[in-house]
Amino acid sequence: MKDERTNEEMLARYLLGQLPEEEQQKIEQHAFDDDEFYRQLLEVEDDLRCAYAQETLSLAQKEMFEKRFLIFADERKKLALARDMIAELRQAPVADAWSKASNRDERKTDRSLLSWILGWSSPVTRYAVAAAALVVVAGVVWLLFETAKLRNEINRLQAERATAEQQFDERSAEERARVERLDKQLGEERDRRAQLEQELSRRGEQADERSTRPAVVALFLSPGGMRGGGQTRRLVLAPGVEQVRLRLELTGDASNSYRAVLLNADGKEVSSRADLRVRLEGGRRIASLTLSARLLAEDDYELKLTGVGADGQPERVASYYFTILKK
Repeated sequence: MKDERTNEEMLARYLLGQLPEEEQQKIEQHAFDDDEFYRQLLEVEDDLRCAYAQETLSLAQKEMFEKRFLIFADERKKLALARDMIAELRQAPVADAWSKASNRDERKTDRSLLSWILGWSSPVTRYAVAAAALVVVAGVVWLLFETAKLRNEINRLQAERATAEQQFDERSAEERARVERLDKQLGEERDRRAQLEQELSRRGEQADERSTRPAVVALFLSPGGMRGGGQTRRLVLAPGVEQVRLRLELTGDASNSYRAVLLNADGKEVSSRADLRVRLEGGRRIASLTLSARLLAEDDYELKLTGVGADGQPERVASYYFTILKK
């Protein structure tokens, strides 16, 4: 019994805001988790309301009650109803009952008083007690409904939070995968760009090499023919041509080496070259001679080719005739 009274006193101090913050939170959590404890807390709250209406609270408790309860309009209505009920009970012909009740312990709760009064047969008493009970039951039902509503709202918010966290994790995984794909694509593009730059550089070097090479045209000549004859080969030189390569077909016996002398139409020597290289191409012996295009004006030319025999003496091999024209 002592433990029960101590527990009620602690709950009353909680309702009046007289407990430390840590104990306040413990009681709130206990009331949230335990319905029986929550109903006990509501009963203590009704006891405080009745005690205030009967003006049995201490001055400090009264001030705390007014600060925490009477700031709400519905609380003020409940308190007014309790005061009217108590005033009506005091006017009812139950003086002996009130006398007996006043002799009880001052800490006896109004809830016990109302239960004791129910044993009386007075219609006024029964009506007043029934009205008070209806108010208390309505308040309890309303509080239970609000508590259930609050719990449902908390559960809904927790479910929404879990869903939001799951969606955030999924979006984060998708974003990481997308970033990895983009990084991979970027790396592939960089490698492809590097390859293209290398290919472009290589082709540029080839183009530079080709541009630095002199433009060469070739002319194949067979021995015989006459200067200015119908069989004289003609070579037209474009402005960009820098070299002319004459490829001479050799006939007769082979010599140890060959020497070529180029004459213009006036019989003036234009160029000469010794030790010409000879190659076999398709069963034919071909000697090559490369001349600068600057030496060749528009004119008729004769190329005399002589060889060195086994005895070391020069001997005439053949003559080749061609004409140079320019654009």
